[in-house]
Amino acid sequence: MSTFYGGQLAETKDFAVTSAILQLSFWYLLCESASVTFNYSTDGGQSWTYLHRTGTSETTGWKYASVSATLLPVGSAAVRIRIFTDYNSLSSSNLNIDDLGINGASLTAPFASPPPPATSTSVTEGFECSGCAAGGQWDSGLWPYITAGVAISKCSLAAHSGTGMGSFKGGQLAETRDLTVTSGTLTVSFWYLLCDSASVTFNYSTDSGKSWTYLVRTGTSGTTGWKYSSTSAVLPAGSGAVRIRIYTDYNSLSSSALALDDLTISGANLTASTPSVTSGGASESFECNGCAAGAQWTSALWPYFTAGVSTAECDLKAHSGAGGMGTFYGGDLAESRDLTVTSTTLTVNVWYLLCDSASVTFNYSTDSGKSWTYLYRTGTAGTTGWKYATVSATLPADSVTVRIKIYTDSNSLSSSHLNIDDLWIGGVNLTVPSTTPASSGGTGGSGGLQVAEGFECSGCASGAQWSSQTWALGTAGVATSGCDLPAHSGSGMGSFKGGQVQETKDMVIGSGTVSVSFWYLLCESASVTLNYSTNGGQSWRYARRT
Repeated sequence: MSTFYGGQLAETKDFAVTSAILQLSFWYLLCESASVTFNYSTDGGQSWTYLHRTGTSETTGWKYASVSATLLPVGSAAVRIRIFTDYNSLSSSNLNIDDLGINGASLTAPFASPPPPATSTSVTEGFECSGCAAGGQWDSGLWPYITAGVAISKCSLAAHSGTGMGSFKGGQLAETRDLTVTSGTLTVSFWYLLCDSASVTFNYSTDSGKSWTYLVRTGTSGTTGWKYSSTSAVLPAGSGAVRIRIYTDYNSLSSSALALDDLTISGANLTASTPSVTSGGASESFECNGCAAGAQWTSALWPYFTAGVSTAECDLKAHSGAGGMGTFYGGDLAESRDLTVTSTTLTVNVWYLLCDSASVTFNYSTDSGKSWTYLYRTGTAGTTGWKYATVSATLPADSVTVRIKIYTDSNSLSSSHLNIDDLWIGGVNLTVPSTTPASSGGTGGSGGLQVAEGFECSGCASGAQWSSQTWALGTAGVATSGCDLPAHSGSGMGSFKGGQVQETKDMVIGSGTVSVSFWYLLCESASVTLNYSTNGGQSWRYARRT
């Protein structure tokens, strides 16, 4: 026999209608004052029609009931049955049914769910976890940032279809990519299951998440089975893209009482899911092509940086690609090469993920890093998934090169709380980066004798000293890496320990102006000082301190 406790319910699948007359027959047993009610639905559970209710008085044995009804509306193709009780006990079962028969319907052609509204294109999510990362994330092809998970059962119920369902704990959310609009009407259809008093809210955005419009909110009371919902909205005229955000007001952080399944978004297409960028520019996807050991960024763009590369942070995988993202610990930074300016408008597009209260700041420089201008700072509160930002600035009219600096104010030296992915810098060209900033004289310039030292150790003495052709004396050495970074160019760099010094030979003056250009890397609080002498080293004048 089937038994019912207070508030329990049973609901059939959709059955194909084989007769205009629906007939139910069953035996029931009431151990106490209560009742069992039967309803039917011909629209996939969106609305219900009363069919029969048993007596409310206790029976003295099994009772037989048979009831018939003409299905409405006429021509219905499918029907389902719902059985529920008004019994108020959650600890004992005093209502029972047996030998239930349903005539006028066939199980040979059940509908798994109501067909989605007829539109030219749609996007679906069945939560079967195809393409999911370890830990049960949603399908990354549709959801670039998400904190909700995937479960195989909830409220002691299986998924509505298949084996998986989307599950939410308190405060969790999911947000789609920008989807191409294919119709002026957006329709979202889904099945939901509430195990407790809570709700799931759907919003949509036509401006890449800058503003949101309410679409639908489920009921706040716990359901006694899967419920179906379908809601439509007319999008603003001219909308090119739309994204969906789903979140819950559930207040439990340790358990999941809300689930979704068989979600369909109609009037949208996934074929153009990523923010558009113009041709040219410089990009970094953090897939680590050309990366040095230890997972550094692509050296073709970033000559110096302390940030790293990771495959997962905040329990989330990379925004795109094979699993790489740029990661920042407290004090980390990354600085690009000088990039050739191709437009007076500099644009930076970036996805970012904050695991804790912190921020990432972007600055730019048009004078090879001598001075910096503020460009953008992310929010300081921890995000609940990947966020997209795009920002532009007008460069000075005479700008020839520009470089980007990215750094964080996170105070954690042991964990990475800030992450970026799919970075694009527009208005620049990477084809003509200068390994040394251009100047009027010195290396790469005109006039006078030019002396260069690349620290490749050609002619170096034993113990890796600098090139004896230029340096008359010195105690500094040559290294292949420093601060866990490779050389700025080539394979070697000059390295200093405490108290070490290098001094050149006397060089013939070819111009009234002497210029010194160099790249430097400080792994700790320290400095390098440059002095010059015109009397063979008898006296020295200060030139520069890093």
